[in-house]
Amino acid sequence: MSGPRIAGFISLLALASAARAAGAGATVQGVVIPPPKVEAPAAPRLGFLDRIEDPIVELRQHDPFPDCFIFLEGGPAAGDASTPPRSSVVWQLDTNSFSPALLPVVSGTSIEIANVGRETHLLVAAEKPDLLPKDPIGPTGSSKPIVISAQEGPVVVESRSSPHLRGRVVPLPTRYFARLDRNGRFKIENVPSGRWTVKLWYRDGWANLRGRTVDVPTKDVKIDLPNDALAPAAAGK
Repeated sequence: MSGPRIAGFISLLALASAARAAGAGATVQGVVIPPPKVEAPAAPRLGFLDRIEDPIVELRQHDPFPDCFIFLEGGPAAGDASTPPRSSVVWQLDTNSFSPALLPVVSGTSIEIANVGRETHLLVAAEKPDLLPKDPIGPTGSSKPIVISAQEGPVVVESRSSPHLRGRVVPLPTRYFARLDRNGRFKIENVPSGRWTVKLWYRDGWANLRGRTVDVPTKDVKIDLPNDALAPAAAGK
């Protein structure tokens, strides 16, 4: 896995309420601070001419949030925490991308890919050649439900005709996960009391959070991430 290094922190709040029904669990929420702004490199002087800055288009900043989600591992999971939803999860396929590009699900969840774009796509998954239908999916069409287990690991789905179009499905053993919003915030509800390991998925694998944990329920928990929080984890970690 490769990616930008984010200097920041995750602030986790595990809130318990005396009025909460027994066994409902706490809400764990927090925020991932975005990376610092990338400054444009200085332009070399060539003769008597300087580079002319574009007054309209600014340097585009990399946004890692669409490629991230938070997962709480361990702890005393509820009895039904590993049960997939009864209905299929609809994964939208647009003309140029999947929405969302990264799809965390409970292991065994039924996933239906719905083409909401204008193009026809023949989808393939290199890790599981028999996972997807052999026929292309046209506009307004959808795939037969596919199921991926946690034992099979993450699967990358891409279009044969548009190699840039790809999405990732990450099956997880329990439901204690949440994607980040555009500001890096997340919320995981109904987390049972206990100690949990906080894991951050970035793009193709787990970022190295050096065994960060959170005790639920507590009033406030703050976890500072080192500058290499989104650096590749060591092999086998």
